[in-house]
Amino acid sequence: MEMRRKAPRELDGTDLSAKRRKTFDAQDGGGDDGDGATEADESLERYEYAAPDAIVRGLGCVGFVVTCSFQREKSATREATEMLRPRLPTTPLAFGAAAKGLRLNPVKMPGRGFVLIRMSERPDPAGAKGRDDSDHHPSDDDRTRATVAAEVLGVVTRTVADVRAGRCPAPRFVEKMTPVTVTCAFDG
Repeated sequence: MEMRRKAPRELDGTDLSAKRRKTFDAQDGGGDDGDGATEADESLERYEYAAPDAIVRGLGCVGFVVTCSFQREKSATREATEMLRPRLPTTPLAFGAAAKGLRLNPVKMPGRGFVLIRMSERPDPAGAKGRDDSDHHPSDDDRTRATVAAEVLGVVTRTVADVRAGRCPAPRFVEKMTPVTVTCAFDG
């Protein structure tokens, strides 16, 4: 048997520029793809490996804790994000918090049967450079955190209501889902 290498991408007919990131239909916001439908870019299954260290250092976390069967963490993460994503607000929250809406970030955790999904502000690629923060106050950050934390409860409430009403399929891998509005360090 002779071993052969794969042909380079440009020779085997695969057009790299034609490959697109996975997207989902957005109710509001998102980008217009030309035919009037709006869609938002959402990378799937991209774990935040640095998040546990940031949470321990005191930056905190707002999101969801999901429990699942042993070695079903990836399935539970996918299922939970598919259940939660349509219920996330895609428009700005109160007080101008999360101007581009919210997104879900799965966090790679060291344990088994436990999944943490952070809820964070969707980044603004146009406003990231050259921002003038001269009028930025620390109380604005506190107000934003409080607004996003309140939205976590709303997302879980809407998800549970939709599952009970049959508008969302019952979970197979997710056992329990708990909203996390704030985390803190504990020296014990």
